[in-house]
Amino acid sequence: MTYDLNGVDLKVEYGRDEAGFGKFIKYNSEVASTADYNSATDVEVTSLVFGAEYKLSKSTMLQVHYAMYDGEYQIDNSGTVIDLQDDNIATVGVRFNF
Repeated sequence: MTYDLNGVDLKVEYGRDEAGFGKFIKYNSEVASTADYNSATDVEVTSLVFGAEYKLSKSTMLQVHYAMYDGEYQIDNSGTVIDLQDDNIATVGVRFNF
């Protein structure tokens, strides 16, 4: 979803992974140390991303994003729910179009 606020494009994105194919579960340190991530079942990973973009000129844009990831899974339907370590990522960038 995008909203224009006086020339600043505000963006919000929500994502959900119930298959376990995303990189968040694959590279989470708890999954790597407790079990092979291929045996994870009942995966629930959610992401929420907020961002803003502002055009300085026709060819230059400033970008800011903040992402939050949260999730949990089971190993081979054992009934034990394991929380994934939450992760937050912030990015700032300048985009030049040639």
